[in-house]
Amino acid sequence: MPQSHQRPVERLTAEAEESHANMRLDLFLSGMLPELSRTRVQALIRDGQVASSGATIEDVKYRVKPGESFELCLPPVADTTIGAEAIPLDVVYEDDALIVI
Repeated sequence: MPQSHQRPVERLTAEAEESHANMRLDLFLSGMLPELSRTRVQALIRDGQVASSGATIEDVKYRVKPGESFELCLPPVADTTIGAEAIPLDVVYEDDALIVI
């Protein structure tokens, strides 16, 4: 039977510098947090998981300002361990290269 448990919430932060001025938020965050794909960052933004100065930002096209600090919240993901299960099988034919069930 699969075992499941929740990971703790992870918070990532990124601060914009002068070179990031007017950059789209999704591009900025995916560049600053390379462990996250741009698609994942966009989904997190749309889900309200990104904030700056306590205000939630839900627009992936939001333009970044120098000195702005962003906090990205990665919701917990359930870990699932998959195990083998003993089920009855009717073997019709079996040799060294083939098995028919």
